[in-house]
Amino acid sequence: MNQPPIVIAVGYSVRSLVEACSQAGLDCIAVDHFGDWDTREFAKGRWIQLELIDERFLAPATMSAIKEVVTSCDAGNSFVFLQGGGMENLGEAVEQLRSIGTVLGPSESQRSRLRDWKFLQSAARAAGIQFPKTQAADDSNDFYSNLGIERGLWKPLRGAGGLKIVRAENGSATHSHGYWQQYIAGRQLGISCAVDPRGCRVIGATRSLAASNWPGPSEFIYRGSLGPVPLTDDALGQVTRLCELLQQQLDYCGLLQFDFIQDADGRLWLLECNPRWTAGIEVLLGHCEDGELARELIDGVFLAALYSEPNPAFGNSYRRFAKAVVYARQELHLNEHAVHQLQLQSKCDTGGFTWLADIPYAAQTIELGHPIATVRTSVDELLRMGSEADIEARLLLKLRACADRLHAIIGCKYG
Repeated sequence: MNQPPIVIAVGYSVRSLVEACSQAGLDCIAVDHFGDWDTREFAKGRWIQLELIDERFLAPATMSAIKEVVTSCDAGNSFVFLQGGGMENLGEAVEQLRSIGTVLGPSESQRSRLRDWKFLQSAARAAGIQFPKTQAADDSNDFYSNLGIERGLWKPLRGAGGLKIVRAENGSATHSHGYWQQYIAGRQLGISCAVDPRGCRVIGATRSLAASNWPGPSEFIYRGSLGPVPLTDDALGQVTRLCELLQQQLDYCGLLQFDFIQDADGRLWLLECNPRWTAGIEVLLGHCEDGELARELIDGVFLAALYSEPNPAFGNSYRRFAKAVVYARQELHLNEHAVHQLQLQSKCDTGGFTWLADIPYAAQTIELGHPIATVRTSVDELLRMGSEADIEARLLLKLRACADRLHAIIGCKYG
């Protein structure tokens, strides 16, 4: 490819994807819901509001703006759509984008199968990976007695970022757009991979922050990630086999991110698959210099130029990175001065990351439970002598200090 195409990043939130494109030296346009200040900065001011109809289709205003941008592209520049957060649930919207141009991601048939728990259950078992006992929401049989379990969850089919997942006893059995699933205790891992017909590459693993160590508006909502998390040879082999099976069955090329629970015995339990760029990837990108990994990942999506051997550096590095979403614990009124101060903080680098991301663009009111911004940090001192628990404790301590700093800037007295 002589000249890289212009990337049009589309998703409910695309800041980390647009930032990666900027690191990789790629021209990018952002289409997302929030229009955060740094999203627009990385896209050089080219931002389009993502609006949906019935949580399924792109609104006419969004489609019109995208078509106008595409039409205005220079004759020598091609363009491609890359999918960010939430697009795994928007098959109809993705098909609208396909009517305009090339979408680098799963076809609708591939997407629907990768989001089907029955298909994933079969693939996981074939790869030697555990899968929680699961039952369709419209099954009239009692969930607990039918599956022989003590604790369960109700999960919506369209629930990006853990949104609307609840304990089964609080779920609604009359809601058919979801399913019941056994609750597995352990730590949640996000493992990112890239696949093509020649093989797969495990990019790296991150650990998701839990309700017990970071506040949030609901128990299972996405709070943030830390990593890279070392994987055992057995776990690495299982994930590799899973990728190979999915590629063979679906003829899929591109990124895959799996949500797993790792139980007390070290076993992996597959929860779901997101065939797109995910929030945790930017934690793994903390290891690249001068955009090397960012360009490598995106080139892999463009050209399917992927490696068949996993890169061990992600699990063995002595540096760890972390990010956390700071949610509003009360209704907040951000004035222009507070927003300007937050934007100034985007220039303060701490160990490979600016400490603040997803920065509000203008003065606004942030409702209770909605995200204010994202804090980020890294740690590498004394890691050679510290356990993974020590490292995670240190990262959490630094993230809380960042959150305190954020609260001080916007005038919040709670931490």
